[in-house]
Amino acid sequence: MTHQPQRAGPPGPPGPAGPVPAAAPGPGPATPEQAQRAEGTERAQSGAELIVVVERLRAELDAQRRELRSRTVVEQAKGLLAERLGCGVETAYERLLRLASDSGVEAPVAAALLLGTDVDVVDIPDRPADAVFDPATYLSPAQDASSSTAPQLPHPTPPSDTSTRADATSTAGTPTQVPDATESAASVPDAVGPVGTAVGTPSLVEDATESAAPASDAMGPADAAVGTPNLVGDASGAASAADGVGSAVAVGAAGRVGSADALPAALGAARHLAAAAFAEARSGDELARRLAEEALGWLGAKMVLLTCLEPDGALRVAGAHGLPAHVVSEWARIPPHGNVGQIRAVRGGAPLWKADPAVVALVGAAARLPGPHSCLPLTVRGRVVGAVEVAWTPGTALDEGARHYVRSVAAACARRLAELAPAAGDAAGAPWLRAVLDAIQTPSALMSPVRDASGRVVDFQVDAVNSEATDLPGRRPAEIVGARLLETYPGLAVAGLFADYVRVLETGVPLRVGPRPYTALNGGGPRVPTTLTVRAARVGGGVLASWQFHGDSADLAAQLAQAQRLGNLGWSRWDLTTGEVAWSDQLYTIFGRSRAAGPLPPARLAECVVPEDLPRAEHMMRTLLGRREPADVELRIRVGADVRHLRVMAEPILDPLGGPVALHTVFQDVSQRRRSDEVLAATRQQLQRERQRIAEERHIAVELQRAILPLPRGPRTLPGVRVAVRYLPAQSQTRVGGDWYEATALSDDEVFLAVGDVSGHGLAAAAAMARLRNALSGLSCTGAPPHQLLRWLNRLVMHRRRSLTASVIAARFRPETRELDWARAGHPPPVLLRAGRAELLDGPDGVLLGALDDPPLELATLKMERGDLLLLYTDGLVERRDRDLTEGFGLLRDAVQERPEAEPDELIEHVLTALGAANPNDDTCLLALRVT
Repeated sequence: MTHQPQRAGPPGPPGPAGPVPAAAPGPGPATPEQAQRAEGTERAQSGAELIVVVERLRAELDAQRRELRSRTVVEQAKGLLAERLGCGVETAYERLLRLASDSGVEAPVAAALLLGTDVDVVDIPDRPADAVFDPATYLSPAQDASSSTAPQLPHPTPPSDTSTRADATSTAGTPTQVPDATESAASVPDAVGPVGTAVGTPSLVEDATESAAPASDAMGPADAAVGTPNLVGDASGAASAADGVGSAVAVGAAGRVGSADALPAALGAARHLAAAAFAEARSGDELARRLAEEALGWLGAKMVLLTCLEPDGALRVAGAHGLPAHVVSEWARIPPHGNVGQIRAVRGGAPLWKADPAVVALVGAAARLPGPHSCLPLTVRGRVVGAVEVAWTPGTALDEGARHYVRSVAAACARRLAELAPAAGDAAGAPWLRAVLDAIQTPSALMSPVRDASGRVVDFQVDAVNSEATDLPGRRPAEIVGARLLETYPGLAVAGLFADYVRVLETGVPLRVGPRPYTALNGGGPRVPTTLTVRAARVGGGVLASWQFHGDSADLAAQLAQAQRLGNLGWSRWDLTTGEVAWSDQLYTIFGRSRAAGPLPPARLAECVVPEDLPRAEHMMRTLLGRREPADVELRIRVGADVRHLRVMAEPILDPLGGPVALHTVFQDVSQRRRSDEVLAATRQQLQRERQRIAEERHIAVELQRAILPLPRGPRTLPGVRVAVRYLPAQSQTRVGGDWYEATALSDDEVFLAVGDVSGHGLAAAAAMARLRNALSGLSCTGAPPHQLLRWLNRLVMHRRRSLTASVIAARFRPETRELDWARAGHPPPVLLRAGRAELLDGPDGVLLGALDDPPLELATLKMERGDLLLLYTDGLVERRDRDLTEGFGLLRDAVQERPEAEPDELIEHVLTALGAANPNDDTCLLALRVT
């Protein structure tokens, strides 16, 4: 039986047996129809609630699918970029973000476009503009603050090794089985540093030492030949005993294996042991002893002499072993120009493995040590710091493997020698002192005492300073080094600081003085009052002092303000924990904000940024807060009606756990630069259009010249003469000229010749050239003499174009009589070659066409002979900017005279070669004819 719930009304107060239903409203109980309708209503409500739940779950599932697709597209794009660019995945992801920022889209959209995928498949977060500068957008609350991974798209984790998974499974839930850090360090020795210095690996060092000993014994007697094959072959047990060292070299020092320094496992272990021994040396003599006994003793070394290279090229003894004291004293300093083995090795930069005492001087030979000698240069990072001489046991011979080992050991010895050598001399050149000086933020100097004959300190000399060292007169650090203290700063004696420095030197008690007044005398110049704080301590045999002028802070602030103003830049600091923002004064000017209003809250920065640049801003914030890296982007902001371009350079400040706690940002207004770039771009476009126009004009002019001025191939035969023509355009694309020629047989008894040059260049000159050439060709048919033809041509020029000028030479040649009638208007004179002698014709003078309405033009007649050669040309042949016109005529005459028997085309080729080919700034036209 189905129970039908009653919907009569709300329940009444509870009774003893439970709640008693209240009376239903209405006159009586509910009818069956009413109960059925109530049941249907309940089912409808339940169905509606179920539909809502299903739709919500479906929407969440769709969102997760879209997010997963976005992640997949991004990962595929990262892989594609990594393959195409040959970089890592992180670098590829950075490139993808930059592409997205430059394109103004989200990273998934950029990835989809890069892969050619439909953009609709990626999920684009709907982020309001005011959330761009909200740290909560990029920092997840659930994210561990110590994690430095950006909370964005997850990166795929490579599958772990089976052994690793097995170890992880076996150690799960058993913390006591996790190896201690010390044990881990012992199991994996440091392959980079010396084996002997590995922390927590004494047993490994002992094993390696013991494994190296049999290798020495396996060499046999001391006079046996030394070679790597014997060492490797006999030391197989040593190699297995030093398996940890071998694996460290093979695995931990990846990148060194296979390089020039790569050695077999046993030799590598020996080298590391030698380096560890060198690190323990506290003097040059101890270093020489360790090199001779511990590093090279098993090879047969009996004597070692270490020298340091001095600035003048000499070598100073830094340590010796196996030499008598008097020999070391005699060779304490080796001059740079002596024929000494170590000097030869330093100069040549290469070892002398078998130095011959009969050829070069050797310290070992001077000490009467038998056996072979070797001299090697000692270098540190490619710089020679000294040399070493080794005397070997008689009969020792080093093969290539042993020499490789000796060079490797010498390199390690050189590094330690560079550290010990300054300590043996003055402290000013010690590397540790330079490191100390560079670490001090205030001006600092190391001073050595200057004593009189009685030993009393009378002054101090500055031996070394740091980069911050400045004084009141403004001397640079390089100018302070070498200065005498009281001579340069006499005010120190008046202020009592000189006596304080002497007291520090004598007692060793550090000095802490100031701030107190100090007056600089500046070498007798004007007095400069200031406030000074001094710190001093005794270092070796000198005094290390630091000082600070308290006026520097005010000067530095003024210089900083001036730099911000001149560079139009300002800085800000945004505390992410408190939300406080600090601005520099110039930043208010950049943002056009009143200083009384205070800094702009970060939440309102999005209001200033141009909407198109918000993706760039988001990329910057993601870089700063997500990847915790510095960012450098360019954003446009609105300041009133103006749009300014700002370069934003920011870096995050991280807490000890790696979480960002503040942002330091520098804003630079580069609007003027961008406007200049826009103007420059517009100018470039205009120049490009102008170049295109000129190129088109040149093309038309060249085509016009080719159509009107066809050039024959090879010489032509006309009545009574053989003619050759050459036309050379200017090298410049913008200087197509108006040079032209004419060589036509009017009849069997006459030949018309002409050469002309129209002023100007380009299409206008080419068009004018066409008019003049055609006009002169037509006028030549009248039979008028050449000077009359030029007069008529001048009228045409004056009538058509007043600004046009032209030079022309015209001639008529009659083969029967071999007479040449010619005239010229402002044109260079022709060259006549007769009987092997060339000369410029003294013909009639005439002014340029277009210069006068009625120019004086005359006619000349030349009686030519068989074999004569006549050369007509335009001024482009002889005119050059780097020489006089008279010199050009002389060169032309000499060139023509050098080839008296040449044919016209051969003569033209020779003349062009002799005069330097064509004029780069003007066209050149030549016409040569020989009388037959």
